[in-house]
Amino acid sequence: MFSAGLLFCALDFGQKPPFSPTSLLRYSPIPNNAGLIIHVDKRRLTVQYLCSKETSTRGMGTPMVKQKADRSINILVVDDDVDVCQYLQSFLTSHNFTVEYLTDPVQLMPKLKESMFQIIILDLVMPSVSGLELLKDIRKFDKDICVIMLSGYPTFDRAVEAFRSEVFDFLTKPFENEELLAILERVIKKYGLQSDLNQKAVDQIASEIRRLRTDQKLSLRQLASRTGLSPSLIYQIEHAHTAPSLATVSRLATALNTPLEDLFKGL
Repeated sequence: MFSAGLLFCALDFGQKPPFSPTSLLRYSPIPNNAGLIIHVDKRRLTVQYLCSKETSTRGMGTPMVKQKADRSINILVVDDDVDVCQYLQSFLTSHNFTVEYLTDPVQLMPKLKESMFQIIILDLVMPSVSGLELLKDIRKFDKDICVIMLSGYPTFDRAVEAFRSEVFDFLTKPFENEELLAILERVIKKYGLQSDLNQKAVDQIASEIRRLRTDQKLSLRQLASRTGLSPSLIYQIEHAHTAPSLATVSRLATALNTPLEDLFKGL
């Protein structure tokens, strides 16, 4: 069981943050048995530490079990066709996106004001209000949010040309799943919607420790002897099978004669 404590939160990406994730390791009072969980969306950075009650009784070197983090990229689908909405919700959720949908486009603006979304998938033609009218309202409210336009009508060239600068891309129904995923991957890269920094940190630590041990020609048993950790635990850490505690990472860094923060370079 874990108890979460807020360590550092709400950095506005429009300002220069006073700390990077690496400098947090040097300057913040993180408990010895803590693991870092870093949440990012396009506007906010939140860093948490998780303290395991089990870890606190079993010792500093006990690893935390790796938790697979969700993308935490929020998508809002707006389409009067409930079947399309439910399909997109099911499909995109299976690819680790968080998806909500609206079949009544009139509810879009109130929804945007109460919730945060990084991506809107918007139908072009709806009975009560057109997607183009909604697009104007969206841009008045948020000029940066990513909008992907859907249409069941392949002949909307004028709309495409007139509003191309206002939307990220257009999709014609029916579309291929791979086509939608490819667009979303481009959105993630362009908008910097990195979502799984916790997993990235685990992979980074694994890669660096494995590289340093190999460069120094140390066996697992030799490194275990230096650190007091078991060879099996070091193997799990090197292969990103577990998220080590900060104290465990510190032991490994000391044994490998490398500064702790160097293990997090590139995050």
